[in-house]
Amino acid sequence: MTGAAAPEKLTESPGTFEYPAGWSPDGEWFVFTRLDNGTQYDLWLLPARGDRKPVRFLETPFDENIASISPDGRWVAYDSDESGTPEIFVTSFPVPGEKHRVSTSGGYRAQWSPGGRQLFVWSSAGPFGSSLGPAYVVDVQTAPTFKAGTPRRLFTPPRNVFGLSATRDLQRFLTAVPVEGWTPALRVTLNFQPAIE
Repeated sequence: MTGAAAPEKLTESPGTFEYPAGWSPDGEWFVFTRLDNGTQYDLWLLPARGDRKPVRFLETPFDENIASISPDGRWVAYDSDESGTPEIFVTSFPVPGEKHRVSTSGGYRAQWSPGGRQLFVWSSAGPFGSSLGPAYVVDVQTAPTFKAGTPRRLFTPPRNVFGLSATRDLQRFLTAVPVEGWTPALRVTLNFQPAIE
């Protein structure tokens, strides 16, 4: 016996695309992204207690997504295209306040270091994130207020790398690489609806 509980549905929004971002360090909030026809992608919060009714966290005419909450639970880093290109911004949490732009050359998928003193940021080298650009690290201060230093380039992954992920300590990176002799292929599936119901 593993002691694992049965899966529990957290949100339900028929006809709307949603994907998870994660939990706050204290386990009180679940952060997720929801696509809204009027405001694009927005960040939402689901409280772990009470009526557990989702509430909007960030709602603008732009896309806000892929949120990451700081280890002290006071700040959230997220992607936004309000500048015309995806960049990383930070605002207070769980109530949004003044926002701070962290990246300077494009950015998405920010990741906090365990102590909350650095943000690791990926950048995109192709349209719609089709390939990875340089990876950056930014020194940050989270108390008494938020401040960010200048992004420092760590490395640029090879062009055939996609889906790079950092370990929690930001010291190692995991990715999938093509097998020698592998050639890309496009597979089309028709009448797929019954397979996902």
